[in-house]
Amino acid sequence: MDSNLFGALSALLGSVVGASASLGTTWLTQRQTERQQRRRDQVLKRERLFRLFIKECARLQLHSLDHTLEDLSGGVGMIAALNEIRLVASPFVVEKAEQCVSDILESYQTPNLSIAELHAQDAFHKRDVLREFTIACRAELEAYE
Repeated sequence: MDSNLFGALSALLGSVVGASASLGTTWLTQRQTERQQRRRDQVLKRERLFRLFIKECARLQLHSLDHTLEDLSGGVGMIAALNEIRLVASPFVVEKAEQCVSDILESYQTPNLSIAELHAQDAFHKRDVLREFTIACRAELEAYE
């Protein structure tokens, strides 16, 4: 075999291997970056959803302390958010969200309290239905970081 041919083939093979390694590294890096971005997007989506659910539940929780449940349409946002949570959250977070809804609906059945009674009984802290849910959400979001 001619030494010039051998040298040319070696150079060509070296170039192909070098280019392949570079392409492979770029592809793997891009794939990892896309995976991380998808993960960040999922976390942001969950955060927004949890925040919406918390706002709806807090509003209804406070409303339930001095009102009765005359119209179910006020709870549509809470129920819609609960069902979205069922799509993306862990069973533990879903369980805590369902408990929030149950506690709020139960709170509507208790006697109405005046502001003075709320303050005297420290009713809000005793009925903080969102505490366990928020703890579960924090744990789930930290697991994704």
